[in-house]
Amino acid sequence: MNSANASQSASSQRVAIALSGLDVARGKFLDLIVRRVLDFEAFSAEMRARKDEDGALKGISALCHKISGVSETIGFRRAGALAMELELLIEDERMGKRPGPEIWGQAGPLLEQLMDELESLLDD
Repeated sequence: MNSANASQSASSQRVAIALSGLDVARGKFLDLIVRRVLDFEAFSAEMRARKDEDGALKGISALCHKISGVSETIGFRRAGALAMELELLIEDERMGKRPGPEIWGQAGPLLEQLMDELESLLDD
């Protein structure tokens, strides 16, 4: 085998390893979706009941941060974009840029979109 073929073979092996690593990451992400959606639903119920709204918003924001951090890397761009949008909306509220009681009017529907998107990933 000449050096060009050896280099190409090594490169192909690195690509295969990287792709298998992505498959593992995707699998772990998909395994967590049901848990994430259940957590989101619990936080949503707290918001609607006006129980520990700050804690619920912090929880939603933290989960969104995790989702947006990995989603795009493993090929779930829409889920990542929705999670980032929701996280930024909540963080603006928490930093006083938006009035608190109004936040759920925008965050609630966006959270529903995110949960629908996450659940659709399980169907694929």
